[in-house]
Amino acid sequence: MFRVLASGAALGLAVLAPAGGSGQTPAERAPFLTIIVNAENPVTELSVTDLSRIYLGKKTLWDSGPRISPAMLGEDRPVVKEFIEKDVRRTVDQYRAYWKHMVFSGGGTAPRSFRTPAQVIDLVAREPGGIGILAGPPGDERVKVVEVKGRS
Repeated sequence: MFRVLASGAALGLAVLAPAGGSGQTPAERAPFLTIIVNAENPVTELSVTDLSRIYLGKKTLWDSGPRISPAMLGEDRPVVKEFIEKDVRRTVDQYRAYWKHMVFSGGGTAPRSFRTPAQVIDLVAREPGGIGILAGPPGDERVKVVEVKGRS
């Protein structure tokens, strides 16, 4: 179950977070996943399956044509760790090993990992096929938030 936390009026976007936990401190609440794409990308929603396929390098092109350029905060961030474990269905160590094997066997390019949300946002804004994982609203009109369908 998700609830609307904030909306970007100019873009008509909603940032979603798990409902409940009203008595918890921010550190105790589960992190919430925000998926952003380049503002020019026509995508408005993704299935959790497609999102997983993107971050495993199995879906490499948007339906509209551009090559997908995935980015995310570091795997040590709670929201990214939760995404890898819950949606990609791997531990962080398994995810790293998967990408190590893929890269060294010529099977793909791993998603770019950044230390700050601003770096993720900047890459997504510069790349027509950019997609990124953040732990909150981007606050930047060069990117837009997309809804993830099928995520519990």
